Amino acid sequence: MNSLEDIIKNVKLLENLYDDLRIVDPIKKKVVYHKGINNVPVDKNCYDFWRKKSHCENCISSRALVEKDNCVKIEYTGNKVLLIMATKILYSDNRYILETFKDITNIGIIADIENKSEEYILSYIKDMNNKIIRDDLTGIYNRRYINDKLPVDIISVKLSKMPCTVVMIDIDDFKIVNDENGHLIGDNVLKDFSQFINHKVNSVNGWIGRYGGEEFFISLPKMDKEESKTFIEEIRLEIENLCFNYEKKCLKVTISGGIYEIKGSEEIDEVFRNTDKRLYNAKHKGKNRIEM
Repeated sequence: MNSLEDIIKNVKLLENLYDDLRIVDPIKKKVVYHKGINNVPVDKNCYDFWRKKSHCENCISSRALVEKDNCVKIEYTGNKVLLIMATKILYSDNRYILETFKDITNIGIIADIENKSEEYILSYIKDMNNKIIRDDLTGIYNRRYINDKLPVDIISVKLSKMPCTVVMIDIDDFKIVNDENGHLIGDNVLKDFSQFINHKVNSVNGWIGRYGGEEFFISLPKMDKEESKTFIEEIRLEIENLCFNYEKKCLKVTISGGIYEIKGSEEIDEVFRNTDKRLYNAKHKGKNRIEM
């Protein structure tokens, strides 16, 4: 395909197969084509369709772009329950996503839906979609969300010229906690630790996800690396002095972390490599420290 017009021309052949469809830019969160509106970019925020003020937490277009696979979610418009599938389209140097919509209101996914309040339906669907982006154990974001959200943060740096710093942190010697106290207590430490860090990060309008095991990934928009170092160092000291109480035991842990300031031109794997490299340096230098 040589142009966006070519893509739209071919996509229009699919219109009779779906209740609705559109083409979106998953990084800028803009709609470039919507069935039946016109054949030129409409330049509307993709989340406006769902009556939201900001991008969806469970952005399947971002997921489809990163995972190079079809992604699915459910949304409610006020009178319809819709199944949305996102599929990646390659076009020149740009990357677009085709979103197709199917009305599944009457297939019974929500029993007795005609007698349910809009509040109940929205809550039910939110719970379903939350399971996709939330870590089962800790309740914070999961690796899938990290992969969805990080590309948006990268392009935001490029477009806004505002800083954004990311941090990879790891609980030091967590295997010892599990070995000496059992995995049940280890899980409780992870849950309480996650909620403590999540509260701190949310207070500065950042976000945090569980990267895997006892590793966590933090994004701090509008903070440069020096500001982030000060902020994360404060958290490190608080964690060092924090007591996790279980079964009359006071358990203490420390963290190591690696800080990287996004330039705006990286792929997400490069960002992960840079934060992980700095985390490794912190571990190599004795743990319980932050490196940038």
